[in-house]
Amino acid sequence: MDKKVLFLDIDGTLVDDQKRISEDNKNAIDLMSSKGHKVIINTGRPLFGVTGIIRELSLEREGCYVLAFNGGLLYEPLTKKILYKSTLSPELIQMVSSEAVKEKVHIHMFDEWDVLCESHWEDDDLRYYIGRLPGLKYKLIPDDDLSDVYSYKISGVDQSSKERLEEFGARLKCISDGRIDAFLSHSTLLEIVISGQNKGTGIDKVMEVLGIDKRHSIAVGDEENDIPMLEQAGIGVATKNATQKLKDVADMVTENDNNNSAVAEVIYKLILKDGN
Repeated sequence: MDKKVLFLDIDGTLVDDQKRISEDNKNAIDLMSSKGHKVIINTGRPLFGVTGIIRELSLEREGCYVLAFNGGLLYEPLTKKILYKSTLSPELIQMVSSEAVKEKVHIHMFDEWDVLCESHWEDDDLRYYIGRLPGLKYKLIPDDDLSDVYSYKISGVDQSSKERLEEFGARLKCISDGRIDAFLSHSTLLEIVISGQNKGTGIDKVMEVLGIDKRHSIAVGDEENDIPMLEQAGIGVATKNATQKLKDVADMVTENDNNNSAVAEVIYKLILKDGN
């Protein structure tokens, strides 16, 4: 039987609302892996936010990879090597920073392991973001000189207005002449990346490395930043708790939500359905 490659979003998909992986999900992932199928984490999280999941799912094995920062970084846990990375230029970072100050929208940046934050954004929105990933650290960087800063993505945070984030993202795309893309990964989080960087292009990179035809790929997600991933995969699956925009592009919607092992449902229905 042809081996399948399963791309999994983390928050709202693999983990429940308490950020835990259910035993059913763990057992299903372990069983499919034992039969030669591949598991790929495909997340907007920084690399730090995936290390615990790598250990919990024993992904330090051949053929397992992590796509972090919405496709901006491809990491191989077995060798601990970064195989690909895409970052925003200092020029674009400065442009986003200036607009954020003007529009009073909190932003912060990312290197491989830490959040990078200008001191004037050391505020409640930063603490909110850091609190979403226990153990995540941030480093303060100079407000007046971003010429040596690189970032895999920039996060905009607004805990009260999803519409305000959407307007800010549209503004950035306009003034950057298409060099920047921006999309929501949560109602409180705007992801700002270099144009062309998304979870879908990440799938292409992984399938090329594995040498497996894309029609054997399955992607599972719940948020709007998962749309390119579901569109690019052979089969795109939205969880029951997914946004309507994602369900509209999905080939399948799970009967269970992320609090009830939606990932295990996908594995047994689409990968291990014949015991393979």
